[in-house]
Amino acid sequence: MRITLLFLLFAFPLSIFCQTSKPVPPGGIEMFFDYLYKDFDSNEKFVDKKGTIVLEFRINEKGVTDSFNIVKDLNEKVAFDLIKSIKSAGGWTPAYKNGKATAHWMKLPYELGVPRASLFISTTPEPAMGLENFKKKFLENFRYPEKAINAGIQGDFELTFDVKVDGTLSNIKILKNPGYDIEEAAIRALKRAGKWLPATTEIGKPVLSKTSFPFTLSLKEFRRHVM
Repeated sequence: MRITLLFLLFAFPLSIFCQTSKPVPPGGIEMFFDYLYKDFDSNEKFVDKKGTIVLEFRINEKGVTDSFNIVKDLNEKVAFDLIKSIKSAGGWTPAYKNGKATAHWMKLPYELGVPRASLFISTTPEPAMGLENFKKKFLENFRYPEKAINAGIQGDFELTFDVKVDGTLSNIKILKNPGYDIEEAAIRALKRAGKWLPATTEIGKPVLSKTSFPFTLSLKEFRRHVM
């Protein structure tokens, strides 16, 4: 039995004002996939079985995989065996943000019945003009809502969204929405700031992915942009 693995980062954050790092599987990505192939795909129970399993799971701040969610399974409930293999693979190096270990969600589509040599690892989406230039464009396009200024709303915020295969953005939301039209203004600025490049596989195939965009609002800096 041979496999194709498409490993997507789920909600992988872009960093603007802080240092972040991805979680790393035990032994590195290639060794992790090799282990899954030997422990799961080579199981005699799955001979001649084909199909795609999609899992979402969390790597907590201690590097332990937990909180599994089965997005797609085969009729034989093969996903439970895949979860066992992922757990038995060992501990991960957790994600880090601002020098502190943090929990992080991952998404793993796992396809049975195609060549093992086809190992795909997605790259993260990014602004076409580069992150620093995009940040500048975002701030230039952000128009501080008057009601937010009057209420003294400022500080650190974060937008989350999907980047489609054509680079367009969808499902844009602000985490912990403060109200006062901040979310609406941030979404407009994000869309006007520039195009995005989608996540891609090793062979250059674009894939849908989630990401986030942290930003900081300062009343002093934005008073000239009152709507």
